[in-house]
Amino acid sequence: MNRNLRTDSIILKSRRIGELHKGITILTKSYGIIDAIAYGAGKGKSKLSGMVDPFSLLYMYLYYNPVNDNYKVSDIEQRRIFPGIRSELPKFYIASFWSELILKTFSGGGESEIIYPLLAESLTELNTAVKEKQTLILIQFIWRYLGISGFRPDIEHCGRCDSMISVSESAWFDERENQIICNKCKPDMKMLKISFGGLKYLRHTVKLDLNKSMKIGLDSKSAETLKRILLVIIQGIVEYPLNTLKNGLI
Repeated sequence: MNRNLRTDSIILKSRRIGELHKGITILTKSYGIIDAIAYGAGKGKSKLSGMVDPFSLLYMYLYYNPVNDNYKVSDIEQRRIFPGIRSELPKFYIASFWSELILKTFSGGGESEIIYPLLAESLTELNTAVKEKQTLILIQFIWRYLGISGFRPDIEHCGRCDSMISVSESAWFDERENQIICNKCKPDMKMLKISFGGLKYLRHTVKLDLNKSMKIGLDSKSAETLKRILLVIIQGIVEYPLNTLKNGLI
């Protein structure tokens, strides 16, 4: 095992260890998720104090201690902090949801090279997003994360009859089967309806860079429906309730 690591990192979680130190969980660009100890970070005069809060983008120097079987933070170079996320509760809750989702479902491996830039770009967009755009950045993150993790439902074809869903046709979300179905296959039961505008939005924006996708608008009703559906899908692939969803924070 390499005892010295240098890596771009995003802090997902931070906790106190006694009065002087902090334990951090970080998403790294090349090594997946790592737990480390920032000694002295709990002291106000420490160089590390204030730099190991959640959702900071850092370049981190880590040393692996084989005796204690843990990593310690040797040094940090600050890349970006996000005051907009830290100062606005709705944004903070969205970022907390992303962090919790990654911690609960991330399998590591080569995926970190895809997940890391997605989270970094999403935090950057969220930091300055106006209220109307916050639901859209949440949708974009989930939709892209589902694609990376292999759980994204097909929105081009009906999940039951496999027929093409027209670009001018609405569709329905079958929560029991976690799939999108066409109008002809919809049973006589209550389901969330996805407007053709919502389908068109997902089809078009997923092909764009995240920054460009945020320039595409969507009416609030369609956006809220997509948000509800995507959160149901996420909860369905996680083995137990996410705190951010259970407590209604987003």
